[in-house]
Amino acid sequence: MNPDEASEAENSKGPTWTKKVDNDWKRKIADEKAALNAKEQVSGTEGGAGNSETSPIFLNFLQGIGAQALAALGDLEDPMTGARQMDPGQAQGLIDLLGVLSAKTKGNLSNDEEQLLSDLVTTLRMRFVETVRAAN
Repeated sequence: MNPDEASEAENSKGPTWTKKVDNDWKRKIADEKAALNAKEQVSGTEGGAGNSETSPIFLNFLQGIGAQALAALGDLEDPMTGARQMDPGQAQGLIDLLGVLSAKTKGNLSNDEEQLLSDLVTTLRMRFVETVRAAN
């Protein structure tokens, strides 16, 4: 089949469809991204790293885990029963959880959050050692 016959055969199959590509959305996304980057440069933050804003929710979260660890060490009463119960395994798990959280969030916390987490882990570790030694 020669080239003329091939093009005639293609034309006889019906209309030829062309794909229309709308690149306008790509331009809009690029513009929004550029505006966000400009805003971050003005505010001094970049992608969440070095965030100077303290989150009260995160602080409450840390204090809640710390309170659970203290309760597991027998330092706090159970609010339901009023009794103090010691569970060193649970306390150790919670303290280890805070340690992992500290390592994984390093550089992404505000100064207040970093300080609270560091102090909490250090205090709970020392309290854990004191409690275990006193129990033996």
